[in-house]
Amino acid sequence: MGQVEAGKKGAKSKVWRPWVIQLVVSFAIALVCSALPFVFALAADKSNLGLALGVTWYSLWPPVAIFLVALALNLKTRPWLRALGAIWVNVSVWFLLQYVLSALGGASMLVRLMSLPVMLAGNALLFLVAGVVFLAAGIVLYTVGRNASDHAPVLSLSWSALIVMLLIAVLILPLFIALVSNPAIKSPAQASIPAEGQIFGWISDVYNLGERRPGSAADHKAITYLEDKLRSFGFSDVRVEKSNFDYWEPVKWSLTLQPSGAAAWEAETYFVPYSGPTDAGGVTAEVAYLGNISSPKWQDVKDKIILVDIPSADIAWDQMKMFSYMAYEPEGDMKGVSSPYPVGWMLKYIDFYKQAETRHPAGIIGILRNYPVMGKFTYYAPYDGELRPIPSMYMLQEQGDKLKAQVSAGKATAKIVLQAIVKPKTGESANVYAVLPGQSASTLIIHSHHDAPFRSGVEDSSGVGMVLGLAKYYSQVPQAERPYTLVFLFTGGHMAGAFTDRDFIAIHSKDILSRTLYDIAIEHISDDYMPPPYQSTGGAQPRGVFISEHPVTVGLYATSVVSAHASRTLLFPTGTPLGVPTDASPFQKAGTSIVSLISGPTWLFDDDDTLDRVARNQLVPLTRMYIDFIARLAATPEFLLRMNLTAFVLGLLIIIFSPLAAMFLAFRKR
Repeated sequence: MGQVEAGKKGAKSKVWRPWVIQLVVSFAIALVCSALPFVFALAADKSNLGLALGVTWYSLWPPVAIFLVALALNLKTRPWLRALGAIWVNVSVWFLLQYVLSALGGASMLVRLMSLPVMLAGNALLFLVAGVVFLAAGIVLYTVGRNASDHAPVLSLSWSALIVMLLIAVLILPLFIALVSNPAIKSPAQASIPAEGQIFGWISDVYNLGERRPGSAADHKAITYLEDKLRSFGFSDVRVEKSNFDYWEPVKWSLTLQPSGAAAWEAETYFVPYSGPTDAGGVTAEVAYLGNISSPKWQDVKDKIILVDIPSADIAWDQMKMFSYMAYEPEGDMKGVSSPYPVGWMLKYIDFYKQAETRHPAGIIGILRNYPVMGKFTYYAPYDGELRPIPSMYMLQEQGDKLKAQVSAGKATAKIVLQAIVKPKTGESANVYAVLPGQSASTLIIHSHHDAPFRSGVEDSSGVGMVLGLAKYYSQVPQAERPYTLVFLFTGGHMAGAFTDRDFIAIHSKDILSRTLYDIAIEHISDDYMPPPYQSTGGAQPRGVFISEHPVTVGLYATSVVSAHASRTLLFPTGTPLGVPTDASPFQKAGTSIVSLISGPTWLFDDDDTLDRVARNQLVPLTRMYIDFIARLAATPEFLLRMNLTAFVLGLLIIIFSPLAAMFLAFRKR
């Protein structure tokens, strides 16, 4: 009896041991493949176009590799249907591991980096679906396969032919990737690209209108200017669509400090936009210092004025390139370069405000650590257009440290005055756009925003100039040579929560957007100026391009970047830790595919954003780059431009590799 039991246990062990070994091997391969993308980023030059294409299509290779390894491990498994089931279970390991890593990405930076393949492919949910499908179907195939016959599925093929077919299936993929990333494009139309001086002239025109905050007089002038300019290019279909929003305009602000036993003094401050207004007398209260805004030392702050440090969030080229498809910078100047991210202080304030509001303080003072000193202090952020009841101010580091010392030395009070005009739902701005018909109803939107925190040469007079340059160019191209309908769009609510973008989406979801292939947004053509102690090189500010995760389109854009030698350009998927920090974000969230270029100089929301900050020498090269990119899009079948890489991989494994593997296994027995 004992021998029988031992025999049963031994039989079970023989059944399960190969499964365990295979799954361990597949898991090890999946783990290594998960780490390779950020290893490439650390060790390799991501300026190389071939490497960039490899990274773009990266999530194609691990499941194919696991499939082939599992095929080799199951050559002796019989019948072939059972072997195929085992292979599919092994393949499921890749998809499920990536989904789990993606779900746990917030736990640590290492875990997030290990989930780069799913980030680069997009749509983590589809990875879960793929994993479950392969796991469940594999188990079913393995179970049913116990009693299946082992006849060859196709009797007319030889063993050698099957090997050749498997090799072709693997080797043809790189050729396919190379071809779709560099299609044969038609010679450019006989139309002249606007000269640098002309594009910069349009930028200067918009800049000189004044501070273009949404709803301001200068913003309304910009709307009229753009409408007139588009008509002067010959556009017959020019539209202005107005939108209303919560209007907030500062009138007067100040911060007066009264330390215990010392003279009162007034600090240089700047208001937090859309924060709670006061009357002319302001609010006076005791100051309570809570430390770092990210980990405040909470105390009873009801009816007190909170003082917190807001540290900068520095971002480095070396860090950003790890999350990119491509980091094109063949000169190698950016290695080790970092600077404060302009929205870093703002994001910390927003997160903190949610906690502070429930504790009912009288006011908030944020000390901007490491904010560059560039003359008069200004920092217009956040710009989400959310009316907040607590009056809030920013101050610079030097004066902030003085106030902290006085608070720690004894009781100190402060008076915040923040008078503002607040008109809920009565502010008005508008989208301005022109429609240029092409040979196809399929549409490309080319857009920027015309509003700005100040006069703002870079944010976003420069984007307006770029879109006008492309509008001027394509207005000269005959309709017979325009493959797409083009919409040149200037939105008006970026600095107040992108309300005009949302209205455009709501109005045109069933017409323009239903036909739109891509929203091509262009913002911030900036130089890399920084005041001391930071270094400037005189080159372009690094720019990120956020692209919806369609591998063919990413490859086309990467090819255009290299062709134009658009150095200091990073290509990102939309799922990076940065999200999509551009005016294309509402479109992306609404389901429109995007190609959105932006740069983020530290002084972006500062009055120091003057015309001198515009990278003039980039205006024409980038215009040429977009003309080249649009030509490449036009030379590519539309279904490829909408390709989902994960779905492509599933089809490849199920429709091509699985039948070939089944025949391979069946013929091996014969």
